[in-house]
Amino acid sequence: RTDEKLYDLSVVNAVLGGNMSSRLFQKVREECGLAYSVYSYPNFYQNNGSMVIYAGLNSESLCEALELIGNEIRILKKDKLSKNEVETTKEQLKASVIMGLEGMSSRMSSFGKSLLFENKVKDMEEMIADGKDIEVNCHFCNTAYCFTPDELKRMLKRCTR
Repeated sequence: RTDEKLYDLSVVNAVLGGNMSSRLFQKVREECGLAYSVYSYPNFYQNNGSMVIYAGLNSESLCEALELIGNEIRILKKDKLSKNEVETTKEQLKASVIMGLEGMSSRMSSFGKSLLFENKVKDMEEMIADGKDIEVNCHFCNTAYCFTPDELKRMLKRCTR
């Protein structure tokens, strides 16, 4: 949870399975029609974390879906993300955070994360004025625009040993 690379992981997650334009959603659901739903999400803990991939599908599609998911992970590990893909993903994450400020539960979650990770609660004006807090899908990011395709590739390799 305190690893500075958790922000890189947020970007990798968004590219892999964090939204409807993600690689898993497009490949497994849209192109191949194997899953009703497919997505990924990171879990951040004090000294470790996890990256979860979920697919809601029927049992006949399981093997093919697992193969596609494995292939997408291998492709991400082997090839760097393009600068365009990184920038587009960061903008999507930023928009998601800004839109999330409209909902009370999202705001409370943001306050809780800020308290847990920074030991203080930032109000919305402070978060928006700071700007850094809305650069990625982590309301407490102080390392905005630090992501390069090489750093993201290293993060993915680290998470999928």
